[in-house]
Amino acid sequence: GLPVVAVDEGGPRDLIEDGVTGLLRPARTDALADAMLELAASPPMHERLAAAGERSARSRTWERALGQLAAGYARSLEPMQAATRAA
Repeated sequence: GLPVVAVDEGGPRDLIEDGVTGLLRPARTDALADAMLELAASPPMHERLAAAGERSARSRTWERALGQLAAGYARSLEPMQAATRAA
C-alpha cells in the first residue's frame, strides 16, 4: 500500500491519525508537497505509514460499523430495561 497525505479537514481528519496512519496537513499546496517530500526522504516512515494505513482501512468494514451501531443502541436501551425490571 501507499501512505496517505491528506488535508486536515472533514473526512480525512476523522479517518486518519496524523503520523500513525497517514499525514494530515493544512489545505495548502506547499504543506501537502512538503509532506510528500518528507515521505520520499524517509523510506522507513513511508513503510510504517503505508502498513498502518492499510490495517486501518481493512478494519473499516460494514460488519464492524453495524456491530458498533447495534452495541450503541443496546447501551442506550439499558436504562429503560433496568427501569422496566424495577417496576
